[in-house]
Amino acid sequence: MKHLVFFICFLGLALTPVFSQKNLSPSVKPYAENWTYTLVKSLNRAGFDMPAMHTPATGFSGNGALQLDSTKTFHQYTGGWPGDSTPVFRTTYRYPQQGLKIETEFIYDNGAWLPLNRSSIYTDDRQRLVDVLAEVYDAETQQFRLDSWLQIFPHGDSNDLLDSVATYGWDSVGMVWSRIFFVANAFDTEDRLQTTTSEIYLLGDTLEFLDLYRYNDDGDNHLIESFTVIDGFTYPDSRTEITYYDHQPIELVKSVHDGLEFQYESRRNIAYMLFGKIRHTLEFKYIPGSSTWILLKRVEYGYDFAERLSSVETNNVYQSDPNELIVYGYVDAENLAQEMVLYWDDDLFDWKLDSKKFYYYLGLVPVKPSPRPALPLQVSPNPTTDQVRFQLEQEAQVQLFTLGGQRVQSQVLQAGTATLDLTALPPGVYTLSARQGADLYTGKIVKQ
Repeated sequence: MKHLVFFICFLGLALTPVFSQKNLSPSVKPYAENWTYTLVKSLNRAGFDMPAMHTPATGFSGNGALQLDSTKTFHQYTGGWPGDSTPVFRTTYRYPQQGLKIETEFIYDNGAWLPLNRSSIYTDDRQRLVDVLAEVYDAETQQFRLDSWLQIFPHGDSNDLLDSVATYGWDSVGMVWSRIFFVANAFDTEDRLQTTTSEIYLLGDTLEFLDLYRYNDDGDNHLIESFTVIDGFTYPDSRTEITYYDHQPIELVKSVHDGLEFQYESRRNIAYMLFGKIRHTLEFKYIPGSSTWILLKRVEYGYDFAERLSSVETNNVYQSDPNELIVYGYVDAENLAQEMVLYWDDDLFDWKLDSKKFYYYLGLVPVKPSPRPALPLQVSPNPTTDQVRFQLEQEAQVQLFTLGGQRVQSQVLQAGTATLDLTALPPGVYTLSARQGADLYTGKIVKQ
């Protein structure tokens, strides 16, 4: 498809062979603003990059040993003691038969859990997602009613490639399913994506789009050309040029057609860890008048020693959204135990805990940690002119930030007495953070 917002698989951060095929095209994606929450969530679960969704839903574990039983999310961490929080969301999971998972989402209101929606998620014998039937809860009738339906048709034996995707919305008046959009992919004999056709059904009209994929001599998809189709004629819409290093995409440049020629619009740069997973991404916007690129966003990815995703830090340079830090902890293998979301507070000059999500599994003694805010980290001497010392109970990812939220140091330190050298830094106030598993410790340092 024609949208090159880079899809990152949540646990593996692995690129699909042709990564663009699991992204909605730029002509299709704006219509997602009018789609129901359950449909957007279903597409996100299937691996499509959707707005305002942190991660694809989990449930079937990677090693088959554990099944997700429920999750619970807390927010409003305003005090400094354990349990200072409010429950907000809860999700339960049932597995009535092989290949079927029923996921029900609740919201906490007036001391009770009220149902919001329910999804029946079907997988094939290879545990590939093939159907999602979503319902929403009607408080008046106290029953679930049909809302949306997602159908996915995998390509052959592939775990990543898709032949087609169809989505429907339930028409409660006509009592029929109405198609929302349909996507079909075509592959060559080497299973390389060649074309994608997309159709949107809107108010009785059908909008059509076409994407063509070009490959270089190394077999990498280096160009995607996108078109709008009107009465059988194709009109250029956009194109994305992709640069690779050792078969890994390192730069994606998108241009849009203004009716006469192509003009630069956006750019994304990607850097990788030595073990192949994404280290950080940079997003740029092109300013035609000055013919320059400005940095919009920087996203940093952290990993633990099992190469599992441990943190995602988003720094919005020229956007109103606050900087965000998501920290992940695991209970067994690739199974999440906790997800902690923090936002940068310009008034406090520190990360502020917003919410914690806890995961509970069948076949394992439930982990029930008490929700708590970030813990204090004591450093000395403070103020300092050169070095500071502090105690770590276990190995930790340690980072130092300026008051403006700019990271100036980042390293992994061993348990025991840790030392940071601030000699090269200018005088000022800095924020120190140490992530030990799912726990976050913070403290302030005055450099004289």
